[in-house]
Amino acid sequence: MMTARHTYLSAALAIGVFAALLLAGPAPARKSPPVRLLGASVLSSTAVKLTFNGPLVPTATDPSHYAVSPELAVESAESADGGYAILLTTSVQANALAYTVTASGLTDLRGRTMAAPGRAAFVGTTLGPNTTSSLQDDFNRPSGLITTDLPISGPWFTVRADPGNSYGIVPSPTLSGGPRDGAFWSNVTTTDPEKDNADVYYAISGTDFFLSAYVFVPGEQDWAPDESVGLMRLDQYYNLSQARVSAFAESPTSFALRVDWKSVGNIYFSREPGQNGVEPLVASGVPFDTWHWLQLHVRNSPDSSSPGLVEVWLDGVLAFRQDTANVSNREMTYAELGIMHVVTPGPAATTITDQVRLGTNYQLPSL
Repeated sequence: MMTARHTYLSAALAIGVFAALLLAGPAPARKSPPVRLLGASVLSSTAVKLTFNGPLVPTATDPSHYAVSPELAVESAESADGGYAILLTTSVQANALAYTVTASGLTDLRGRTMAAPGRAAFVGTTLGPNTTSSLQDDFNRPSGLITTDLPISGPWFTVRADPGNSYGIVPSPTLSGGPRDGAFWSNVTTTDPEKDNADVYYAISGTDFFLSAYVFVPGEQDWAPDESVGLMRLDQYYNLSQARVSAFAESPTSFALRVDWKSVGNIYFSREPGQNGVEPLVASGVPFDTWHWLQLHVRNSPDSSSPGLVEVWLDGVLAFRQDTANVSNREMTYAELGIMHVVTPGPAATTITDQVRLGTNYQLPSL
């Protein structure tokens, strides 16, 4: 029951709150941040996606708002990702050339304008649009790794990070050195062999692929001599590789690269009689704390009695080639980048991946 005392206290409290609001005056308006260009990712030899911190007004599709240096004609611009992105159609890019795109004079739907022109970097490519046989991703955006991410989507089928592990897009260490340059960061702390992954998958379909990327492995990670870290794979199925390139501990300053693939009977080549479980060596003395360009080429055998082809390039040089052993003829369905422990239960590890390219022909280094 409401008593007279309760009524008095409630009224007094209401009057006090009202008086406090009068004395304080209106709350200061929170200043909205200006429109900012967050990144530029190349999508094909004639397409670049720019991402922003807010949905832009329709006039943002006027090509005159955008310029690319070294000179690259901007032929058209269209809205994407709910207005948070602009897809530029350009003239044909030069492969491996670092471009800087400038956006100016833009306004978003909240009326915010650009305080100054925004700049972002991307690296030219010769590959066509992303399909099940072609991919390019430079991670030069703040978010959107998978196709269902909103408001900015990415090209990947899925991201996998087991409990205790993590991933993200980071600005350092930069590869191309341009503004808004990003890379895919993978960190694994869980050494359980069933839960030691932090990687991304791209859906593919075919029997002959070239997969390349720049990989940076930080030093001082204390890997044991019997431990390895998977860096890239072409997979038969999700979580089941066809071929892989892995880093093996070698010294405090360097690691070795080895390759393995499914061969006769769909068994890893290293486990076949006479191989003693040792994965074929690609290179030794590979320095930590340095960007290295890797390319893996796999061509399936046409049948179980015929040879296939496995090749690995390191920093632009063909470091491994075999064309006499069988390569399982099961079609490849995923390309996988990041960290995947596929042999040993560990170690805890960190890698950084950038400038991923996938195609059906040999690729020049993308820088």
